[in-house]
Amino acid sequence: MKKITQQEIADILGVSRLTVSKALNGAPGVRQEMRQLIMQKAKELGYHKQAQQWGEAELSVTPESKWVSLFAFEGGEMGTFWGQVINGIISELVKHGVDLHICLIPSFTKDNFKLPLNFNPTVSQGIITIGKFTEAHIQKIKSFDLPIVSIDTVASANDYRLLVDTVMMCNEQPVTEITAHLIRAGHRKIGYVGETASCRSFRERWLGFKRGMERSNLPINASFCCVKQGMEAMTSEMIQSEIAEMTSLPTALVCANDFTALNVIQAFHKRGLRVPQDIAVSGFDNAYESNLLNITTVDSYKVELGERAAAELLTRIDHPNHPLASVRMATKVILRESTNKRL
Repeated sequence: MKKITQQEIADILGVSRLTVSKALNGAPGVRQEMRQLIMQKAKELGYHKQAQQWGEAELSVTPESKWVSLFAFEGGEMGTFWGQVINGIISELVKHGVDLHICLIPSFTKDNFKLPLNFNPTVSQGIITIGKFTEAHIQKIKSFDLPIVSIDTVASANDYRLLVDTVMMCNEQPVTEITAHLIRAGHRKIGYVGETASCRSFRERWLGFKRGMERSNLPINASFCCVKQGMEAMTSEMIQSEIAEMTSLPTALVCANDFTALNVIQAFHKRGLRVPQDIAVSGFDNAYESNLLNITTVDSYKVELGERAAAELLTRIDHPNHPLASVRMATKVILRESTNKRL
């Protein structure tokens, strides 16, 4: 077996060799989700450590090993949100003696989609996809005739037109509730910030905002909104640039996720505006930062989302001929200071 170095593990995961070394040696300074990813990748590659450090005889992969492959694009899909989801996936698979094989796809290949070089369809028992895969991507992955579960899915899919088994959170209703909360507080100039078509979750959140406005017979003013259609991600630079150029300001903004909300707040701070004194802002996902800054959000139970996706894949492996299924995980609105001012 070829000797695997810490640098090779670092290059594959896109982290520093120091981070890999800390994770493998149990040193502090590494997020728990990243530590687990590094340890899992080391095990996959056959990287050997002393048995007492790992609590098992050795790390080499045997032909009897049971593997499930995780497909994700490099970059955003490996952030804090997905790190917690992956923790959930690993937690559930371990209970059944199944390991997770992480297969990262370079982001620059999204348009000319290529499968991960470390994906072995003859060994993998199934695939979990996370992130913004297109229908063409999914059809290519389906060509291997392996059980597949997708966490979230393409914007055009619905529960009557499933491409693969799908697990996702409830999106539309909680955003409708937040919009209604803002209207009850006296807001009428309400805008939306976020992607609307890059995946089904984001599309549903946009629809939830629209429904909330329609129920109160309030028109959606495009000048209050910063929306991004298509598959291209909405970057921090895009968000802050559009906020900076707004000539007509809303009194409240509903954001597609907490990442967007944080950028919106920063952009308004640069304009000398405060949250919630001058403008109300909400997010989605209950990220750590949203709690620190008291941002109204939606708890998406990320670890549990990963656990359920893994459970669904194991069920599909055992029952390959069952009808495709769409599973919805409950979400919960968390009202915080960022939307508590009444007009």
